[in-house]
Amino acid sequence: MLDNIEQPPTIPIDNISNLTPDELNTLFQTLQTRADNVRKEALETGKSEELDKLNLELQRVKAELENLYGRAESITLAEAREILKDRVFGPEEVKKVFNIDMVDIPDIPFTLEQLEKAKEKGLDLILYTNEDLPNGVKMNGLGIITHLNNQKKDNTKLLFNIDWYKSEPFYISEQPKLCWKLVSREVIPDSTSKNYLEQTQILAKYIESLYTNKDDIPEDIQQALEELTTLLQDQSFINEVSSTDESIWKPIAERLSNLKLTQLFRESFIEWLYRTALTNHLTGEKLLENMYSWTKSLSSDRSLVYSGGFDAGGAYVFGLRPDCSHSAIGCSFSADHI
Repeated sequence: MLDNIEQPPTIPIDNISNLTPDELNTLFQTLQTRADNVRKEALETGKSEELDKLNLELQRVKAELENLYGRAESITLAEAREILKDRVFGPEEVKKVFNIDMVDIPDIPFTLEQLEKAKEKGLDLILYTNEDLPNGVKMNGLGIITHLNNQKKDNTKLLFNIDWYKSEPFYISEQPKLCWKLVSREVIPDSTSKNYLEQTQILAKYIESLYTNKDDIPEDIQQALEELTTLLQDQSFINEVSSTDESIWKPIAERLSNLKLTQLFRESFIEWLYRTALTNHLTGEKLLENMYSWTKSLSSDRSLVYSGGFDAGGAYVFGLRPDCSHSAIGCSFSADHI
């Protein structure tokens, strides 16, 4: 099937530096188009040798273009795939699982250095969309379950029992935003057996570990870290996090959910379901099979939603007070910029 796709011009590596800027741009665009076509074939056939060769060609031409014009503002999907390999879930993967032909695809908001760090951390790069599923079905929890008939790749259940949350806003209304995110497949280290606030402290340390120089931390992220630091100095708040009194813990749960750090770096329920379904239908992998991710989503009774335990019977979804902790409940990392 690949033989039917237009071949790019063959340029010996010794000759690339002799090309004019226009010729380099033309070659780069041609190679990108070819790589996109080959990638679609590779998703169907599992054969990636041709794609690997094209990615190397793209890197060579890209380097020459950068020598002429300097570093581009955003990296290409091909560059991201070269670094993260099969841990990139882009528009082709979205099309294959959700049958959405994405038109408006945002730039990847991460640098090559950040993707190298993501590779070290074992993170996935995922394209989220809020576009409708086929037949006008909304991209929310109910929509994904309807579209996939609540089935995993092996035709067993995707979600176990939705009775308690089938009318919950986090299931029927919450939608992902259109963006690329770096996401941990499992919960981050040392985040289990901790209450919600303690998990957020671990999340803050994890975020700081992404930076060699603390001066490189973006202003909004620095503000989120400072907000948490200030909160941790309030002993009355810390005491209230441990409360089992509904009149206390429910407002506390809402406040924790709305923390800047929580909103920036914890996944929502719909983001968890989206990536869980996407990954499983592409690879057969069951994320968080023996673990749960405590999300930033709230149920209508103000409990904090956690989900996982993705076994043969389907994934489980529950809600907890912020004081609770368990050895199987941790915090996943999810960021649209770092």
